[in-house]
Amino acid sequence: LGDMAVDSPIGANAAMKAAESYEKQGKITLAVRNYDKLLTKYPTSDLRQEALDREFAIGSDFLGGKKRTVLGVFKIKRYAEGVRIMEKITDHAGIETSIGTNAPIMVAEHYEKRGKFNEAYLQWREISSQWQIGQVGKGSLLGMARCIYAAYNKNPEHKRAFYDASGLRTAKTCYLRFTLLYPKEAQEIGAEEILKEIDEQLAQKN
Repeated sequence: LGDMAVDSPIGANAAMKAAESYEKQGKITLAVRNYDKLLTKYPTSDLRQEALDREFAIGSDFLGGKKRTVLGVFKIKRYAEGVRIMEKITDHAGIETSIGTNAPIMVAEHYEKRGKFNEAYLQWREISSQWQIGQVGKGSLLGMARCIYAAYNKNPEHKRAFYDASGLRTAKTCYLRFTLLYPKEAQEIGAEEILKEIDEQLAQKN
């Protein structure tokens, strides 16, 4: 039978025990590899949700700045690993599930906190393409507007007029849509003033 039957509880239990053992030893990469093995080979296992939850916790730690030691001396942050783990969680769980949605949201918020506004915008846009309504839809639309505008304003102020205006136009579209769909929330964040600022910046390009 090769490895083990796809629905084998024995195989799933073995993968979980190996993952837990590696995690306790601090061998997180090997732990994640075994959680992935469980999720890939034994998708109907009763341990599936537990594996997803453990991966999410590890990914959250990495996005939060958890470091690893290299060559016994240097400590480096594991942001990229955290992003990959969250992507795998969405692949395993599906974007329609709670954890499958929370994973890319964590990535978007992570990029935004680090000032990687273009990456954050793309992540919010991907979420928005799947969730156009509800709390997630509202949050992702605002995230798109906020990040694409922040990306433009990250440029030195005295040089902004020389940069491509496409980001400004996209930000304006997003804020206008947000104002149309969520007028109360738009008022709370001062969307009208933000739109005025955007129009002033666009006028400088004429």
